Amino acid sequence: MLQPESRLCRSDRVLTQQASETMILLSMHNGQYYELNDVGHSVWELCDGTRRIDEMIAIVCDMYEAPAAAVRADVMELLQELVDEKLLLLAETP
Repeated sequence: MLQPESRLCRSDRVLTQQASETMILLSMHNGQYYELNDVGHSVWELCDGTRRIDEMIAIVCDMYEAPAAAVRADVMELLQELVDEKLLLLAETP
């Protein structure tokens, strides 16, 4: 289970391609394609191992001028799915 203080980084076994208003991810682990909308793409880009999840949520709230409670639930759900699919990994604690 992810925690607000967790830091995530993108797996090096994922290929990405921008396609109009979506980001397409190809997992080299399982051969599956995944599609991220604009917000999901923003979250993906923030997963560089340097930010805690709670920091990423605050950034997304500011970017999209959205209420924290809704953003928190959606971002946590997305991140958990991406971790479960091995597209994101827990980063080493600095």
